[in-house]
Amino acid sequence: MGLPARITVDAYPNETFTGTISRMSPILDPSTRAAEVEIIIPNRGSLLKAGMFVRAAIIIRNIESLAVPRESVVTRSSRNVVFLIEDDKARLAEVKIGVSQQGKIQILEGLQPGQEVVAAGAQFLNEGDTVRRPGQQPGRPGLPQGGGRRNPS
Repeated sequence: MGLPARITVDAYPNETFTGTISRMSPILDPSTRAAEVEIIIPNRGSLLKAGMFVRAAIIIRNIESLAVPRESVVTRSSRNVVFLIEDDKARLAEVKIGVSQQGKIQILEGLQPGQEVVAAGAQFLNEGDTVRRPGQQPGRPGLPQGGGRRNPS
């Protein structure tokens, strides 16, 4: 009771409504694991109409945590690992993962805020491989595509 909910309606694909759970059925259907829930939604502009089908996501709790692209986490010898970028080299770091949602995966242990991880191609890397950032020229660490030299004018 009182938990916030985020509601979307097919009729308004670019709109999100928020509401609050006002009542919940004490009975859960064991075959579908569903229960009836009533959500009070402020109907701004009278957009919502009786009989509309909605999807509701109940926000149980917000957790601040580190997350990386799903492609960054690879399995090596039955361990979940990411490749950190240190001095243009790939360094293997074992991580403990949490939930995966919308292309991101939660990192519970093994990574600190601000550490740079390989976002694409991690499955092809080994410890110590040279890593190039997007736009960086091969063989010229740290210089963006296009050089670093200027012609005097």
